[in-house]
Amino acid sequence: MSGRLVMPFVVLAVLTCDRGPEVRVPEFDTTAAETKVARRLGELRAVVASNPDSAQAWGLLALSLHAHGYPDAAVEAYGVARALRPGTFAYAYLPATLLGDRGDLEAGGLFEQARRLRPDYVALRLREAAWQLNQGKPEQVVELLDDRLPLSAAPVEARLTLARAALATGDLEGSRALLEAAVTEAPRVGELHAQLSEVYRRLGFEEQAELARLRSTVFRDEPATEDPVLAALYAEGVSSRWYILRGQGRLAAGEPLEAVAEFEQAIEANPDDAHTWNQLGTAHQAAGDYETAAAAHRRALELRPEMSDAAINLASSLFLGGERETGLSAARQAVEFDTTAAQAYLNLGMFEHAVGRADAARVAYSAGLARAQFDPRIAIRLAWIMATDRSTSLRDGRRAVVLAETVNEIEGYLEPASLDVLAAAYAEYGAFENAVAAGRRAQSLAAQLGDTAFAGALRERTALYDRGQPYRE
Repeated sequence: MSGRLVMPFVVLAVLTCDRGPEVRVPEFDTTAAETKVARRLGELRAVVASNPDSAQAWGLLALSLHAHGYPDAAVEAYGVARALRPGTFAYAYLPATLLGDRGDLEAGGLFEQARRLRPDYVALRLREAAWQLNQGKPEQVVELLDDRLPLSAAPVEARLTLARAALATGDLEGSRALLEAAVTEAPRVGELHAQLSEVYRRLGFEEQAELARLRSTVFRDEPATEDPVLAALYAEGVSSRWYILRGQGRLAAGEPLEAVAEFEQAIEANPDDAHTWNQLGTAHQAAGDYETAAAAHRRALELRPEMSDAAINLASSLFLGGERETGLSAARQAVEFDTTAAQAYLNLGMFEHAVGRADAARVAYSAGLARAQFDPRIAIRLAWIMATDRSTSLRDGRRAVVLAETVNEIEGYLEPASLDVLAAAYAEYGAFENAVAAGRRAQSLAAQLGDTAFAGALRERTALYDRGQPYRE
């Protein structure tokens, strides 16, 4: 089949069981595999050879083969496990996901078997629907998802998939309605905005399409439906790839020390991967160990001298670790390293502002907006300087309002910090009624998020605007 992955050579040995017909126990060419992977597969194969009638042994072998890039052998091992224990949901569902990701037609029968075993498993419905959509069968998507179960248990993902099915049939308005409903429920899911941008574009709503596109770059949340059966793959994986994925997940969950441990395991398996060293540095930085973080970023740059992300992160580690002038120098170098990297300008501007050089920060932020793709983080910080700095030469109320309104429009007026800047910009421009309204909304949102300290600061600033006074930093 076109598009299939080329997998390592697989040899199948034949064993005769006293209690049944001949069974085939896979052997693998693991010469190119990482050491832990080869060891794990060898151990599981030995267990199967000793217990060929054990569905659990076959299932564990299949899971490890699946996790480590041996799909054909994994499907066969899942098949043996399924024959030994036909009622086990995982032995139908997991190979269905594997074959479905490859676009294999055999996935359909396995999805159906799994659904008969667990009709209430929402993640299965969503995965099968995505597979049916890729097969060009949007009507099947509606049958799988257009009921109370997925829409109540996973409304965002269900509506997103149904919207894609509607789009595939040319029902633009139906797709739009589903996506707008999903965005109302989950405004920070970037994938929803990206799909909505495409629908708006096809409808000819160019301004709305561009706004949705910008929102897709700002909002990083992903639709997430619990899938404990598939999550077993994450626990089974012992290759550098899985350590990296788990490290990224730990970092996103705010667990930097756990992320460090995962990235260190990945580096042990593959010590010459610059990206992993860079991510290890980021995890150390998040844990507050800036010296070790800087060393990791330097190692990444040794392995890949052209790596812009590592140069940017090195500057952060140095500055946050107390080496302010060295960090600033590194931040300036990072800007020259890649003049289109918004993060480099953002860091340079923040560092300059932190050491009291608001004029240099304004220059850095302005250069970032001019040379890199529009970044709301840069725009809102530039607006803050233009609205609140004590130096008259740095303030520009009109420009601050334009920038702050643009950012808040992108963010849907949902971020208290950005609304705070908008309020300050209105006050600098002299629009105090608008400033009070924006300040009160920011205060309300901060209180809802439980940030009482910020809500208190917002209350004080809003009181200034209510008296007709702008805020000065």
